Amino acid sequence: MKRLIFNERGVLFPYVLVLFIVVSSTAILGVEVFISKQKTAMNLTEYYEIKVMELLTLQYLGPQLDEGGALSGAFVTNKGEVAYSASPEVDQDQYVIYLRTKKEGSNFHSKVIYDQTTKQIVKRID
Repeated sequence: MKRLIFNERGVLFPYVLVLFIVVSSTAILGVEVFISKQKTAMNLTEYYEIKVMELLTLQYLGPQLDEGGALSGAFVTNKGEVAYSASPEVDQDQYVIYLRTKKEGSNFHSKVIYDQTTKQIVKRID
């Protein structure tokens, strides 16, 4: 067997090529997995930053609606801006709040129904 692998005709070269292809494929696959993991982490971070900005806006807006304050405006953070507008529902003590989040070139829209009597969010529509 050693004679077949180490002879002068170069039989060792195909084995080296196969080993090189296996090692290269493994390295490329490992890098792709790492990059995919990092992209997923960045996208999740951005998603939760947007949700936190929206919740901060709702926390700020809730007491204003209870006092009969502003029904539209903007809530600015260091990560972006959330523009809100609220309109009362007919024959109910509820408000429909429209949120438009602007963050680094991207816009997100959502709608929240806020009950004024219980002071809670009834429904959230993304």
